[in-house]
Amino acid sequence: MSIIPINCAQIISMMKSSKNNLEQESFLLRVANEVQGIKTGPIAMQAAGIQTEFATVNVLAAQSFNSMVVLRSGSPPVYNKQRSPKSGLNTSKTSNQGFFKGALAADVLFTRLENDVLRGIDPKDTKRLNCPIKTIDYQHLLQLPVNMLDIIRETGAGGDLEVLAYDDESGQLRLGYKAGKGAAEFKGQFAVHLKNGVQEQLFYSRPWDNPANQPDWDKNKNILNKPQTLSAIPDEIYERFFHCSFPLFYSLSESTTAEDLKPAMVFANTPRTGTDFLTAMGESHPEYHRVKEFNQNTAESLAKILAILDEETIASIYDQSALIVAGDWDGLLLSHPLNMAIEYQQACNTSAALPSVMFANMNQLREQTEKYLEELKQQIENKTPEQLSPFDKLILSVNANQLITPYTISRAGCITPHEFLFQQLINYAYRDQENVLGEPYNLQALQTIMDSVLEHFRQNGSRPPSAEFDLFLRNELQKILPADSETSPWRIDIYFSHLKHHAQIACNNGATHYKIPHPQHDQNIHDLYQHGFDMRNPYGCNIEGAWLMITPKGEFIYGDSEEQLIQVLLVEKDFYREHQIDVNPKADLEKGWDKILKLQEPPEPPLRLSLSSSSLFKEEAAPVPPPRKAYETPALDQNRVTTQEYRQQMEQLQQQEQASKPTNEFNPQTGL
Repeated sequence: MSIIPINCAQIISMMKSSKNNLEQESFLLRVANEVQGIKTGPIAMQAAGIQTEFATVNVLAAQSFNSMVVLRSGSPPVYNKQRSPKSGLNTSKTSNQGFFKGALAADVLFTRLENDVLRGIDPKDTKRLNCPIKTIDYQHLLQLPVNMLDIIRETGAGGDLEVLAYDDESGQLRLGYKAGKGAAEFKGQFAVHLKNGVQEQLFYSRPWDNPANQPDWDKNKNILNKPQTLSAIPDEIYERFFHCSFPLFYSLSESTTAEDLKPAMVFANTPRTGTDFLTAMGESHPEYHRVKEFNQNTAESLAKILAILDEETIASIYDQSALIVAGDWDGLLLSHPLNMAIEYQQACNTSAALPSVMFANMNQLREQTEKYLEELKQQIENKTPEQLSPFDKLILSVNANQLITPYTISRAGCITPHEFLFQQLINYAYRDQENVLGEPYNLQALQTIMDSVLEHFRQNGSRPPSAEFDLFLRNELQKILPADSETSPWRIDIYFSHLKHHAQIACNNGATHYKIPHPQHDQNIHDLYQHGFDMRNPYGCNIEGAWLMITPKGEFIYGDSEEQLIQVLLVEKDFYREHQIDVNPKADLEKGWDKILKLQEPPEPPLRLSLSSSSLFKEEAAPVPPPRKAYETPALDQNRVTTQEYRQQMEQLQQQEQASKPTNEFNPQTGL
C-alpha cells in the first residue's frame, strides 16, 4: 500500500490550518507566558537538535496514537558526522562532555557526568575493551576527530571549553574546561594540531545547522567569520584549515609536550558476524579468498575468520571500515488515551531478574502488542480515505513480525504494549532509506547518478573532494534530471551536496555497489528507540535535563529542566479528561508530580498498579538493587548478569533470523 509523502514543514502547516488553530496557538501562548525559559515551535526543534525526519515520524505517530511524547533532548550537533548506531551490545551511556558529546569515551574521565559523578563504563564494555583483537568480543576504538565547527561550538557561550593558548610554530591549539564544566577528576588539557588538518566534507540535515545560512558566514571566503573566542588563532591558519578535521589529544597535566599527549579514543563499530567482517573487508582485499566461505550472520563464522587472519590484517580492516559509535534517542514518557483497554496500559518488565519471569513477560508483551496492532488497524479501516494520515497507512501496511523481534523484545525493558508499538513503528519508518514518510525526492535519478559515479571510479576518474569531480557530478545531474519543477536550482543544490557526500563515502570504502538513501534520511541512526521510556524505570526515573515535547496536535515545546516539564504538563488541565500520564512511584513528588497525580484521580495511574503487582516483582526471589549513579557502585548481582547472557542469546538468534543473501553493497546506515 502506498504511503503519502509528507515532511515536517507540511505537518506544521497542516496543523496551523486546522479548525483547532486558535486553540493550539492559545495553548502555546499560555505555555510561553506561564513557564519561564520555554521554547515553542520551530525554535524548540532547533534547540533540541532534532532531525527533520525524526520530528516528522514522531508528529505523525503522536497524531495516529492520540498521544503526547516527551523525548530527552541531547546536545544538538552542528552537522551530521559519519557515525554508526550504538549496538545493543554496547550498554555504556554516551558522554555529555565537550568534544566527546554523543560518543562512547574509552577513558572513564570523559564518560557521562550525572550530578557531577562520572557514570563510567559498563562492566560488559570494560570486558570487551580488554579482549584481544582475535576474539569475537573485541571492541575496536578510534581516535576522535574534531573540526573547526566543533571548536567554535565548544568554545562558544554554550560550550564546555575555552582556548588556553596557540603555538604558531607547531600549530598546536590548547584547550581546557571552563569553570564548572567537565569532571573534577580531570586536571589536564586538550590539544589539536591545526596544521595537521585533513580536508573534511560535512553534511547538514537541518537547514539551521548549515553555517552558510548563518549571519556570520563570509560568502567570499566560504567560511564563518572567526569568533572572538578563537582570537589566538592567526587569521591565515583559521581560514586555511576551516574545512579540516584534526585528531584530538589530551594530557593528564598542564603539560602538552609530545610525551605527555594521549590520543582521545572512542568506541567504533566492530563486526560481530562473519558477514559483517567480509563486508568491511571487501572482495578486492588480497586475503578475501581465504575466508569468503564464512559469509554467515553468526558469531561462529567470525571466530573462524579471526583464527585464519593475522592481527595486523584484522586491525587494518577494522580501521578502514570503522565509524564512531553514536547514541540513541531516549523517550521520557508517553501519554495514552484515557479510554484505552487496560491490557495495553499494563507494563511488562522484560528485564526481570529471574529468566523464567523475564521470558513470561516477553511473551506477554509480544502477544498484547500483536493484538493492539490488529485493533489499531480495525480502527483505521473505519476512517474515510480523506481521514487517513501517512502514519495510518503505514500501520495498515505493516505486519507484526516486521516490528516485534527477539532483539527488540529483549531490549524493551519495562514498557507497555502501547509504548512498545509506538516506538517500533517509528523505528520501522525511520529505517526506510527511501523515507516514504518524508518529502518526495527523485530517488531513481539519484541512484542512476550514483551508479554513474561508481563506474567513473572504476575507470580511474576524478574522485572527491576535487574540483574535477564536482564538475563531473554537475554534468551528470544535468544529463539525468528531467527538465521540470523538480530541477529547480534549490533542489539541484540539495541533490549535488547529497551525492557528493555519499560519493566520498563510497570512494573511501571502495564500494562496488551503493544504495543512495533519501536526502532527509539520517544514516547515523538505525533504531531511534532502543529501550522503554525512562518514566517506566522500576529502579527510579531519571527525567532531569533538557527535553522536547511533541503533542498529538503537532506542537513542539522545549525546556531544559524537570521542573519546567511539570509546569507545562499542568498548564492544560483539560488534557487529562482524555489522556493519562503514568507517574513513576519513585518520581520526586515534591517537584510537582503529585499535582499531576491529583488531576488524574480517579483512577489511580496503571503504572503504580503494574509496578507493584506480582507480574513484575513479587514472583522474583532476587532483591531489587538500589538506583545506581555509576556503573561501578554497587556491583551487578548474579541474576542480572544471567539476564544479560540471555539477551545476548536472543540477539544472536535475531542475527540468524535476519541472515540474507551475501552482498558486497556498502551500507551507509551501518557503516559496514
